Amino acid sequence: MVRVILAKYEYFSAREVLKLNDSIEVLNKLLNSPEFKERVLSSKFTYTNETPLQIYNTLMAGDEIINGKRTVANGIWEIDIRIYTSSWFQRSVVGYTYSYTLTTWINRRFFSWFTDYEAASNIAHEHCHKLGYGHPFKRTKDRIFSVPYQIGTIIDEMGAKLK
Repeated sequence: MVRVILAKYEYFSAREVLKLNDSIEVLNKLLNSPEFKERVLSSKFTYTNETPLQIYNTLMAGDEIINGKRTVANGIWEIDIRIYTSSWFQRSVVGYTYSYTLTTWINRRFFSWFTDYEAASNIAHEHCHKLGYGHPFKRTKDRIFSVPYQIGTIIDEMGAKLK
């Protein structure tokens, strides 16, 4: 079992914080469901040498990799997130993170019209990067099968069923 906690957030309005908290609740519910486990274990992933079981176990352990060093999170995803207003060249970027920080940035342009489960999907995608999974920057036919995109899609599809 993994626990997702909102450790830190910045620049969110009061209304956005409510949606962010709802997104964290959605993540906790979906990540710990039997359906999530089944979907991960039956997925095909690109850009990794790990098996679906190894990927699932990494997701449940929650041990981030910062500056090349694995932290010990003991089954906790600590979410440190900032919202930003995109400039013209970042219009299509939903969110991003860097390998040297726990912080994730989410584009207000997208967050404003996301449902709670779509925001949860984006948070899960970005957190997969914190767990050591990547994908090409440029769109390729296989990018959607990378761990971050697959996990985001699973959360999105399962979340849509909740509504």
